[in-house]
Amino acid sequence: MIKIIYITFAAILSIGACGKVSSNEKKVTAIQPGGNAEMISNPTSVTGIDTVNVAKIQFYETTYNFGKVKQGVIIRHTFKFKNVGKVPLLISDTYANCGCTVAEFPKTPIQPGEESEITGIFDTKDRVGGQDKFLNVMANTIPNKTTVLMTGEMIVPQKK
Repeated sequence: MIKIIYITFAAILSIGACGKVSSNEKKVTAIQPGGNAEMISNPTSVTGIDTVNVAKIQFYETTYNFGKVKQGVIIRHTFKFKNVGKVPLLISDTYANCGCTVAEFPKTPIQPGEESEITGIFDTKDRVGGQDKFLNVMANTIPNKTTVLMTGEMIVPQKK
């Protein structure tokens, strides 16, 4: 009989504890769309962020059309830019939409008013037809990603 009372008492305590948060626990709630997730995906929508006193990258051209080239050629193009912001520009990384494309970029800060360049290198080996190679530049800007494009068409050499 004592076992039955003990089990019943334990069950009542367990049921009563469900859904309650003890003083040592924190309740976790999901982030709703348009809520805090907006701060991560679009930092300019958050109030209190200084968008004036930041680094700003301004490319002189954002698209380079290399035209029609024979397959197997390595295409290099330099995208020149200027830091038109008020603080030093720091490029942390670049990445492309394909492993056939890489970029060389400055590893040192670009001061306000200074110019610099990023060189895109596209290996056309095994590529056929129209090609769009995006170079994404990650920096201390808002937004933190700026994209430039290398585009053109591959011509397959005729075999003799």
